[in-house]
Amino acid sequence: MPRAIRARPGGSRIAEPAGADVRQMYESLEKECGLAMEHSVLLQRVSQLSPEPNPALLEYARQRAASVQNRIADQITAFAESMLFAYDAYLAHEAFMRRPRHQH
Repeated sequence: MPRAIRARPGGSRIAEPAGADVRQMYESLEKECGLAMEHSVLLQRVSQLSPEPNPALLEYARQRAASVQNRIADQITAFAESMLFAYDAYLAHEAFMRRPRHQH
């Protein structure tokens, strides 16, 4: 399924379904599940979304990318949001809890 690429404020890019792709996805759900999605208000709203990224968000991402400090902060934030960070935190917590303790 083709996806529209959108820029996030941090400069990273995410893939989102384009408007026509969303309609196709809901139509396939309707066939498989017998859902009456064509009358859904949600489907009508989603199908009208523009696959183009918001120009204001693109400009904001360009401004953030111009600053070295912001790029470093965005990389730290991206790592802190990742599952690798969650696994590292879990392992560090386990190692801390299983360390030998002094008996007084």
